[in-house]
Amino acid sequence: MKAKTREILRDLKESNQCWEWYPTTREIISLVKSDMRYPMCGSVLDIGAGDGRVLKALGDVDFHAPKLFAIEKSVRLLKEMDPNIFVIGTDFHQQTLIDKQVDVIFCNPPYSEFRVWAEKIVKEANASVIYLVIPDRWKKDSDLVSLLDSRGAHWKVLGSFDFLNADRQARAKVDVVKIKMSCNMGQGSDTDPFRTWFDSTFIKEAEEVEEPKTVKKSFTERMEMVQGRNFIETMAELYNQDLDKLVGSYKKLAEIDPALIREFVNLEQLKEGLRMKIKGLKKTYWHELFDKMGTLTDRLTKASREKLLGPLMENTSVDFTSSNAYAVVIWAISNSNKYMDEQLQYMYKMISNPKNVTNYKSNTHFIEDEWRYSQGEATHYKLDYRLIHEFYADNFGPGLYSYEQRGGIRLQAHDLICDMITIGHNLGFQVECDYKDREWEAGKRQEFYCKNGKLFCDVKAYKKGTIHFRFDPDFMKKFNIEAARLNGWIKSPQEASEEMGINITEAEEHFGTSFQIELSPVKLLGDTK
Repeated sequence: MKAKTREILRDLKESNQCWEWYPTTREIISLVKSDMRYPMCGSVLDIGAGDGRVLKALGDVDFHAPKLFAIEKSVRLLKEMDPNIFVIGTDFHQQTLIDKQVDVIFCNPPYSEFRVWAEKIVKEANASVIYLVIPDRWKKDSDLVSLLDSRGAHWKVLGSFDFLNADRQARAKVDVVKIKMSCNMGQGSDTDPFRTWFDSTFIKEAEEVEEPKTVKKSFTERMEMVQGRNFIETMAELYNQDLDKLVGSYKKLAEIDPALIREFVNLEQLKEGLRMKIKGLKKTYWHELFDKMGTLTDRLTKASREKLLGPLMENTSVDFTSSNAYAVVIWAISNSNKYMDEQLQYMYKMISNPKNVTNYKSNTHFIEDEWRYSQGEATHYKLDYRLIHEFYADNFGPGLYSYEQRGGIRLQAHDLICDMITIGHNLGFQVECDYKDREWEAGKRQEFYCKNGKLFCDVKAYKKGTIHFRFDPDFMKKFNIEAARLNGWIKSPQEASEEMGINITEAEEHFGTSFQIELSPVKLLGDTK
């Protein structure tokens, strides 16, 4: 292998195509392949793929081999690639990654500009997992670390290596960094790769002159130019314009002499490239539609959000037509209402334990035995406004990886707190929006206020795994009543008043107040203006 590498390297230097090609070592490839666990993942993209050795190794499995895609600039290195590798781009700096949807991205970039490569990949990646082989000094780059946080990414250093015994030796010391990208899409969040790419690339391009007296229009400007349509129908029209333009560009190749095309173009790669671009165009428009669903998704807990958006994100290859878009929005709204009811019931049961509850007046069962012998199926009780929840692992600790914590606290604990605030939101308590970005310390109280200045709750998290809540008593009254109503424990405000000892006026005011979205896609998404 070293002899072959020396031969290729000599050719690269003679043709001025070296571009810091340091082949990924067998040890690094083995580590990445082992970490992937399931090499039968759908697709892998290697950016700066070199001679394709990484992709060949990752695709070398007995069954369910992934589709292999590469971006590589050097013509000499392209000649060395396995025929099963599809080249979907050459100059990395001229590519956009948002339209290249794959499961895994791997990159061993030129180390002199690793930061530029890493930032572009993190900003635009349309993948679930990224593996970067970058100099170990990257951890001192605060801008890169901040960018990872802004994308909601969870990273972990899998191992550290050098190139002292590599096919092409170097003194570089590198980390193999695994980055799990956030699936928090469609909520108007900066973690959305489409939004990040759109803001940093598309709008910038819209300011450039395409022809004399002709300026490219931003997506928003194009939306405004289509008169008399609502958001969905306008998007469908723009999608058709973009699709016609994309397909038309490829059709122009038919005007070239077929023999000349075959000499310079791999038709199979051309076909696969067109397929991916069309798929990426569909995904882009579906993401923009999901982004407008923040009114809906902000009302869902983490688990409910994943249930709702999962099927949507898995089916973005369907044609973006107005009828399909309406059907998706109606489906999402209908299911979100079901999820909002289910999540309230689930959170109520999940946070219940014998220390937190009081039986209804008509319930004579011993509550602790109900939990002990019925696996948490106790019924007809109410929660106290002071709650204690216990996890089976520490909430804090130096052993937590970055993807296991948020703001210093274990991710599960962070999500529980956010989910309870979401429940409060659906019951009419508008908590200030900074609650997801707090920094936590063991035993230190965190207070969460509503926009009207009223305290919604305070929380203390302890290292041993317990979390102490103290909620607004009014919230807990609503929570108790709505959970009882949805669980069928009470049938009327009168029963709520009698069983829970709540004033009948309050019971009537709180009964049936859990938020529901009306089935009105146009109202949800708004007009184009």
